[in-house]
Amino acid sequence: MTDAPTDDLADGRVGGVLLTLGSGARRRSLGKQLRRLWQQLGPTRIAATLIFLAIAVLLARLSWQLPLAEDAERALYDMRAVVTAPRVEQDGRILLVTYTDETLFNTGIRSPVDRTTMTRALVNLDTMGAKSIGIDIGFDSPQDDDDPLIAQLRAMKTPTWLAYVEQASNPNTIQFEQEQFLKGFIARARTPTTGPTNVRLKADEDGVVRNWPDRPVNLPPLMANALAGSNPVFDTYQGG
Repeated sequence: MTDAPTDDLADGRVGGVLLTLGSGARRRSLGKQLRRLWQQLGPTRIAATLIFLAIAVLLARLSWQLPLAEDAERALYDMRAVVTAPRVEQDGRILLVTYTDETLFNTGIRSPVDRTTMTRALVNLDTMGAKSIGIDIGFDSPQDDDDPLIAQLRAMKTPTWLAYVEQASNPNTIQFEQEQFLKGFIARARTPTTGPTNVRLKADEDGVVRNWPDRPVNLPPLMANALAGSNPVFDTYQGG
């Protein structure tokens, strides 16, 4: 065997031949190792191993749908959510204006909530510089003080969103007659500034809400999307 010319080494031709031979040698070595593994384990053990791997993958993929495994997965998911969730301060940009027990006591009306009180609250909120207002109360039954509330909703300068639920996607939440009244109420109050928002929730079989719901095309945007402004990233988000 003669020495390779310096020019061949310089342009990589000899190195290319050696690399090809090295790759072939590695492939032959891998083939020998696989044959030796086959001989040592035997077809029965290898088949059993592949079956166990397939079962493990199926269990991991379908754990949320299998009996018992589903319950265990939910419990572990809830535990992880509680333990690992970051603790942050209340966002100062978000303010909850709620009907408390004291409010219900003072108004003498528990259900449906007093709409005169809401009308007065909207008058004040509309002058406080809010970016957006979401009303998470369904106006699904007639009240004597509907007209003043509708007049104030039509006069709102702040973008205002009214909770909307339909029977088709939330059959246990609203009845047909309630849905029809709600549609009529929103139609009367609707302006370029005031409109409906989707407050649909979708709970798991154990009654716990763990994920954002899907968005039927016939429903308005979810309240979170409506208040914050539509973002394509979250328009179809269904994660935790």
